[in-house]
Amino acid sequence: MGRTVSYAYDGNNNLIQVNGLDGAVEYHSYDSSHRLTGYTDALGQTITYTYDGEGKVTQTVRTGGDDQRTYTYHPDQNKTTVSDINGDTTTYTYDQNKNITSIEDPLHNITGYTWDSAGNLTGITEPDGSKTEHQYDTSNNLTKITANGLTASYEYQPEYNQLTR
Repeated sequence: MGRTVSYAYDGNNNLIQVNGLDGAVEYHSYDSSHRLTGYTDALGQTITYTYDGEGKVTQTVRTGGDDQRTYTYHPDQNKTTVSDINGDTTTYTYDQNKNITSIEDPLHNITGYTWDSAGNLTGITEPDGSKTEHQYDTSNNLTKITANGLTASYEYQPEYNQLTR
């Protein structure tokens, strides 16, 4: 006998229910602008979402209200901070092209990101100083990832529109 996952949608084609394997059910609710306002997982845990007038999430609250996050944004639409109920804040910075350049966690650990002029992610520097580097071909296809002394190479095959490793 097969195992089935089924999906239910409302009249606006918003996903409202997922009937998973073994009877697990998830629920989704939306506002009149079709933005997700609530999610309930198979264990009954919920997350509610609040939005500002521009449609950006300003707050999420999990079951019981003890896990609450507040989001702030720069006028250019990029998220700048996420603060939890204890006031611990994660800060995001961006370059002039709206590429994220750093994330600073509440303990002041900073993860840095670098980008090339085509908008490709070229590097990630972790708080411990370890680095991951990405390389691309002239068509902006990812060709190599190097991290911790290991390298993964990729080859793009345009005739098949396929990337192989």
